Amino acid sequence: TIQDSPLYLLSCIDKKALLQDVRLIQILILILSTTTIFILIIVITMVYHNIVIPIYALQKFMETISNDTNNLREKSLTVYGNYEVYQLSQAMNHMIQELEYRSTTLINTTKTLYETQMAKQEMEIALLRSQINPHFLYNSLETLQGLCMKNGLPAAATIANNLGKIFRYCIKGKNLVPLSEEIKFVQAYVDIQKIRFAHK
Repeated sequence: TIQDSPLYLLSCIDKKALLQDVRLIQILILILSTTTIFILIIVITMVYHNIVIPIYALQKFMETISNDTNNLREKSLTVYGNYEVYQLSQAMNHMIQELEYRSTTLINTTKTLYETQMAKQEMEIALLRSQINPHFLYNSLETLQGLCMKNGLPAAATIANNLGKIFRYCIKGKNLVPLSEEIKFVQAYVDIQKIRFAHK
């Protein structure tokens, strides 16, 4: 409507020309959306392959280790992917090797300690036996000497007495002894031989 006039002004615009810029914007938005979706798919795929799959493999490996701790040396995992995940797998392998080394060391130490305790017990038993046997022998020889003296067998009593001296001297096992003890030992031996071979 023209002001102060009964006339109308009509304007005609071509629809294609009017929508040309809108279509260009639509095409640009479509290209941008498609590119963005494609880039997102690539990023998600890379994250999945470089982080998610290696972490899942690490989790499975840890479950295997926790369920079966035998032959840890044969178990190792190398995960390729993100650098941090790779470093994590290497640290896990190092930890397993350290655990295997410490377990082996602990087993060997326990075995050595057990063998040492067994050897100590055997030595204690041998010591007790060595203490019991000489005392029993000495007491038996003294009893024999007493019986011989009581029954009028001085030669047998002398043999029993000298045997006791010889056993005491031999069982002590010293490297260095006074000459007097050596002479007593020889004298006891000679006295027994004199009785055995009185005619020679």
